[in-house]
Amino acid sequence: WCGPCLVEMPALVDINRMYRGRAFEMVTISMDLPNRKDLALETLQSKHVATKNFISIVDKDAFAEVFDPQWRGPVPY
Repeated sequence: WCGPCLVEMPALVDINRMYRGRAFEMVTISMDLPNRKDLALETLQSKHVATKNFISIVDKDAFAEVFDPQWRGPVPY
């Protein structure tokens, strides 16, 4: 639902369509809390996102540290 994420989503959908037949898998990660799963899914469906999506980020800072210790900015990454 964040503005920058929604702006980038069509390009990510295109990239996934171009490369999904190869040794490539795109995975999206929602930084929403699990209780917003329905809203996240609604957004993904409205943007035609056909990737695996993970949601369940309770501690965003801990996730960012594990994902990339050099990550200093907001989403999208």
